[in-house]
Amino acid sequence: MGTPPSIALISADLPYLTCLRTSLERSQELSRINKYHDTAQAIAALKLQRKSASQPDLILIDTNRMDDSSLADVALLRSTFAGLPILVLTTDTSSQNFESVIKLGVSGYLLKDCGLQQIKRSINDIIAGGASMDPVTTQRMFGKLSTKCNEGGNYSLSKRQLQVLQLLADGKLKKEIAEELNLSYHTVVMHTRYIYEKFGVKNVSAAVSKAIKTGIV
Repeated sequence: MGTPPSIALISADLPYLTCLRTSLERSQELSRINKYHDTAQAIAALKLQRKSASQPDLILIDTNRMDDSSLADVALLRSTFAGLPILVLTTDTSSQNFESVIKLGVSGYLLKDCGLQQIKRSINDIIAGGASMDPVTTQRMFGKLSTKCNEGGNYSLSKRQLQVLQLLADGKLKKEIAEELNLSYHTVVMHTRYIYEKFGVKNVSAAVSKAIKTGIV
């Protein structure tokens, strides 16, 4: 077994912070977790770690509402540690706030009621280079995306490509998508490659961000 990934866990809710860390650490594959009670404390610690070449593999930030202060915290983390993936855990179901935080380039956005197993799965998926987003919120987004694509335009996607993109955004693996849509794995790979080339991106989080920034969503 390799070295478990290192997670930087940020939350002002100290009881929840302790509970989440304890719950995640019960799993051997997520046993290296450092907790911070606010963004300033996390940034100070992570800057020191960067000097010693011991950066975390992922930043998980917990916030109840994606207000201006929370968005500013995510933006600061993104600009300070551009190479680190960020997973946002929140109770905020606003599509507008979801779009705002995705524009900042985070790799994941989950609602806190999704359950521990989903959080663990999302952490592993993101560290592996994927993305993970709340399916209910992305469903609303892709409804708008479907309408825009049906109207044509430079980023037009087929109905099947939209389905593949949505399932990727939901955190599904290509093999799982192939099974769900009754397609061959090779076909899913080709659809994914087309989507990324069309948007000029390399991952699903960037594809969703591009869709938002260009007004497709």
